[in-house]
Amino acid sequence: MNKPNKHDRGFYSIVPGNGFAVKVCKSKRNPNGDITAALGKWKRIVKDSGRLQDMKDRQEYTKPSEIKREQLNKAKFKEKYRIDE
Repeated sequence: MNKPNKHDRGFYSIVPGNGFAVKVCKSKRNPNGDITAALGKWKRIVKDSGRLQDMKDRQEYTKPSEIKREQLNKAKFKEKYRIDE
């Protein structure tokens, strides 16, 4: 079990051995469990891990030359508006 932090209220817990799973826990206030808190925790875990962005990037293949060209254009844009001191 992970060390609880101040944001965890005990409604959910991380499933051991699986980094992308959240277990809904029962409490006196919510005898059936609070799915919204567990879902929010799961979304935060997925966002922080970067897997969702990686999947979006892999939906369409981009050639390495296109990636380099885009980086070069971004660098040119930044250099254009850079203030000389």
